[in-house]
Amino acid sequence: MTEKVSIEECINPLRYISVLQSAYLAIPTVGWTTDAWDDLSFSGVERGSVVVISTLGSKRDIGYFMRGYNEMIRRLALPLIVAFGDILPEMTGRFINFRYEEAIAIDLKHKHHGVQPHKHIYLNHFDDGIAISVEEQRLVDRVRKEFNLK
Repeated sequence: MTEKVSIEECINPLRYISVLQSAYLAIPTVGWTTDAWDDLSFSGVERGSVVVISTLGSKRDIGYFMRGYNEMIRRLALPLIVAFGDILPEMTGRFINFRYEEAIAIDLKHKHHGVQPHKHIYLNHFDDGIAISVEEQRLVDRVRKEFNLK
């Protein structure tokens, strides 16, 4: 069963904003290769954690991707997966889904071309850095308050 979860259903706004100011909370990013590397790929991720995955490139070899995905599900018993990219019909679980073209990174710490805080489209730093919207500023303020960030 695949279940998409709305952002509002998440307890913690950091599950959908990349805050680069501190390391108070880290959501593990999980990736995999062949089954020979599964012990390494999934070690260090606590069972029952929330994780981030990417489906970029998964359609090139769905069987290869799904083998690792299913092993991750089996080993980690994930309550929620933050997925960047398309969710494949074969994937099961509860998801917060971001399409790559909708993803942004908000940087609270570093000025980029004089803009602080600022955001980057597509989670990279190839653009000039864009001032955040009023709605995004409200979210940033909420995150700062919840985690006692400056």
